Amino acid sequence: MHGVLRAVWVVAAAAILAAAVIAIVTVARGAPGNDDVKTVYSLVAVFLCGGAAVGGLHLVDRPRLRLLGAIVLFVAAGAFALLELGIWKAVMFDGESSDYTKLLPIGFAWGIAAVVLATLPLVAAQPRIFFIAVPLVGACALVGATIATVMAWREVDSTGWGKTLAVLAIVMIAGYLLTPLAERLTRSHPT
Repeated sequence: MHGVLRAVWVVAAAAILAAAVIAIVTVARGAPGNDDVKTVYSLVAVFLCGGAAVGGLHLVDRPRLRLLGAIVLFVAAGAFALLELGIWKAVMFDGESSDYTKLLPIGFAWGIAAVVLATLPLVAAQPRIFFIAVPLVGACALVGATIATVMAWREVDSTGWGKTLAVLAIVMIAGYLLTPLAERLTRSHPT
């Protein structure tokens, strides 16, 4: 198992280096064209989903969080596939829209959920904070990604659903940012 994980880490490192080189070449070569814009969007997808995957690999290394890590890796890979397909197949970059355009908000929603699920358990070390923050914030991330998927795919234009999604995002972000602060504030200090 350790050989496989090591290979995954090496591939992840190589992908990050390749993405950085491509980004530098894209930025440095002059006025951006349509493919350059798509390349930059692809690099954002690599950053988002790659960050989730790295966090997922850390979770896989922890026996109690191995299943969550595997789920995060699966979700990150799926989000990356949706984003890449949406970026390179959507014609919205040419001034029009297509069904592939729907994949972009769906991919970003699941990519964000994967990052939250991958990194929050690594920050919440104290059991009392872990068992409050991870389920609450994780549920907000997953329910929010599900609602975003339905809204994008079915082209739902509802103020109620939009507000629900916004509230979930606010609770998720607040919980995500408050978790490390709660860890720090409740940490036992020797006197």
